[in-house]
Amino acid sequence: MRDKHLTYPDAVVSPTADGRHWTFELTDAAVKLLADVSQAPEASIRSMRLKKAWWVWPGFAITAGKDTDHIVIYLSRAYFDPKKLGCRPMTWLRQLSHECVHIKHRAAFKSQWRYVWSFTWDYIKHLSHDTPREREADEAIGRFDRTDKSKYFIPIDN
Repeated sequence: MRDKHLTYPDAVVSPTADGRHWTFELTDAAVKLLADVSQAPEASIRSMRLKKAWWVWPGFAITAGKDTDHIVIYLSRAYFDPKKLGCRPMTWLRQLSHECVHIKHRAAFKSQWRYVWSFTWDYIKHLSHDTPREREADEAIGRFDRTDKSKYFIPIDN
């Protein structure tokens, strides 16, 4: 049964089969599109989970995971709010194309803590979000914007 307090784009995500609260998986079309634009392994994207997180800054997302087979993207509440980002497939996919690049970044570290610390250190060094890894992830947004989404059979909303 769908939670009446959550809105999300059915063309992009669906609740996980195990029924975990506020946990989603990507549709096949979304997996293929995100693998193409992010250049991250399709298997990692397919096994990835998306979770609603109250602690993530509005409109932002954070990628984490114990390894590339157990990636979790924590999405702010704005993604599930119909007055903000909820139910807008292209908005979700555009942001997720950026986050999926971080799967490749995660693969470079043996532990999750080293991965998190390296990102934290990048932000401290650059005193902003404008770090080399974030710029690389933003390139996926450019590829997403230039991609013909109709071949993935995802409805275009914005």
